Amino acid sequence: MKQSITLLLVLALSISSYAQESAKYQKLKAKNKYKEGYVITNDSVKTEGLIKDFYNAARQYAEVSFVKLDGSLVKYLPSELIEFGYDDNKFAANMASFYQVIVEGQKVSLYKSMTVSTAYSMYGPGGVNGSSNYTSTSTDLYFRKTGEKDFKWIRKKDFSEVFSTYFEDCNALKAKILDGVVGRLNIDVILEEYNNCQ
Repeated sequence: MKQSITLLLVLALSISSYAQESAKYQKLKAKNKYKEGYVITNDSVKTEGLIKDFYNAARQYAEVSFVKLDGSLVKYLPSELIEFGYDDNKFAANMASFYQVIVEGQKVSLYKSMTVSTAYSMYGPGGVNGSSNYTSTSTDLYFRKTGEKDFKWIRKKDFSEVFSTYFEDCNALKAKILDGVVGRLNIDVILEEYNNCQ
């Protein structure tokens, strides 16, 4: 008897949640370019829906196309979200960009962001009259401590000075950075050491 009631309850809940998905939503869900995911808006409201998977990877760092259960499409900018995610991908936001979580730690996490730059030239290739657009993409890595809003760009210039200060609350790691034992090429060691620092 208890098994029958439990089975009916599970069935009723799954039917009611499926019934909330509009026909348009279900049609988009069947396509490969839409992934089930979520967004968390600035007012901390988490909404489940579909995330459009961009074929141009750099675009997912600038905007998110989100389909609500009713089938309506909403485009979000980084300034409008705290976070979004789909599959095994999770992105955090600040006012200007989305940052993909690469390694999530208890005290500090590692993020990646991609920037697309476009330049315009009045001359075509080889200096011939005409116009050309040149596009380049750069990928940068960032640290962010738990509870902080700002992302700390990991760059070669002044690494030991910048990150010995950033990680100054972990004396052992600070000393290794200042002594050159760990540096920009040892991000995995830095993450492990800081997240395990007492």
